[in-house]
Amino acid sequence: MIRVIPKFRRLMILIRPKELLWSLFGGSPYTVCSIAVDLLRGGVELDSIYDRLRAEDYPHRVAVRVVAFIPSAFVRVHYQGSGLEFPACFFIGKNGVSNSRPFRYSEEPVFNAATQLALAMHRDGDAALVSRIAEISAEQHGINSARAAGLVPKAVTATIHDL
Repeated sequence: MIRVIPKFRRLMILIRPKELLWSLFGGSPYTVCSIAVDLLRGGVELDSIYDRLRAEDYPHRVAVRVVAFIPSAFVRVHYQGSGLEFPACFFIGKNGVSNSRPFRYSEEPVFNAATQLALAMHRDGDAALVSRIAEISAEQHGINSARAAGLVPKAVTATIHDL
């Protein structure tokens, strides 16, 4: 959003920080998510994607969010329609729930872009890759652990991202 402040004699244009960040580094969250998913498709490990994005001059803030939010978005798309519920918020840090306030997924541009990408891939017949990327998520690990213990998970309660 661009806003002109009329009370100053000089023209001042204010740009939201997130918009400025994306305009300077990579165009859009969807673009950087597409790059990361193409790397995953090619067999690059998730841990290496952070390094690749940083080598391409994406800032730490962008690269770390891509690595954290792509698997979380893909697991939600993988389980859509299954009745399994996912939280609307996440926590940050190793001790996230106890030391952090909740952050809304809906306010994270990378998460929203990754979700749109996963939905498009699923719709266009690439559900196998959506499932493969979902497998590397913390949420899927929790679901697998519950099933291994003989439980039937109905909801993922909290996700902590180390951003």
